[in-house]
Amino acid sequence: MRGMKVYIWLLLGMLAGPVLFAQNLQDSLRKKIVLRLEADERLIDFELDSEGNILILDGKNRLRKYLAASQYDSSIVVGGQGVREEGFLNPSKIVARNRQSVYVLDKGLQRIGLFNTNLKLMGETNFLQIANLGDWLEYGESILPLSFDINAAGEQFILNGQDNRVYRLGTFGTIAKAFGGSDYGEGSLFAPIDLQIRANNDIWISDTSEQKLMVYNLYGIFQETIHAPTDFRWKHFLIEGNSLLLYNSHKLFVYDIRSQKSRYLTLPSSRPLQDLDLHANKLYLLLGNEVHLYVF
Repeated sequence: MRGMKVYIWLLLGMLAGPVLFAQNLQDSLRKKIVLRLEADERLIDFELDSEGNILILDGKNRLRKYLAASQYDSSIVVGGQGVREEGFLNPSKIVARNRQSVYVLDKGLQRIGLFNTNLKLMGETNFLQIANLGDWLEYGESILPLSFDINAAGEQFILNGQDNRVYRLGTFGTIAKAFGGSDYGEGSLFAPIDLQIRANNDIWISDTSEQKLMVYNLYGIFQETIHAPTDFRWKHFLIEGNSLLLYNSHKLFVYDIRSQKSRYLTLPSSRPLQDLDLHANKLYLLLGNEVHLYVF
């Protein structure tokens, strides 16, 4: 636990529903500290599993799991710099769809590692060893992942930075579908950044250059383009239920897809906002080297 600082606060209010969207006005998040841990390195990404455990990638290429059962007072740590089996070279994103499985994208090793609850490496998807890669890519091309996500069936959807296409990998680790790219008609992708899968299996892809989100169904059929009514340039997004959160280092915008109502939330810290996560009645913010938790 040495070196990690996590702030967990209490939000007095509502993030979703009638209170949040009652008016389209700037508002401030109110807070109360309930837990504090120490940290001395930068944080890259974080995710929560279904039990509320906090998973963090830090700047020393380590994957940390802080346990909710101990009030985040104990942790499991794996990784570190290197090319050995449990090491990372350039980890960038965590996905934890359930308590049993944690997926980590490592751009340096060109793989997605699968870890169990104790963060033991159980398997991997190596982009250089996909059996039918040649059926989908020209000779000499490869998958250079920008982002990825996992659906409920365990299929991986990988956003490839080399051709701006999305590759769907089945449970056997072979490519089953590809869509997007610069020649996909109305659903073409030219400058994609991130990919996330909604609970209904829709695939959302952000293009921050044009400040838009492209939506596809499970089979890669283009559904719609979303331009949220923000007055700032956002860099990241989170889609959870009917709530769409758009943000940059200092601003956070919440948009209800169903009602089309929106609200700005003022961040309670001068530290830059790097990432966030929303689970049930809890909002987690990664601010500098701190994780803030808001419960409402």
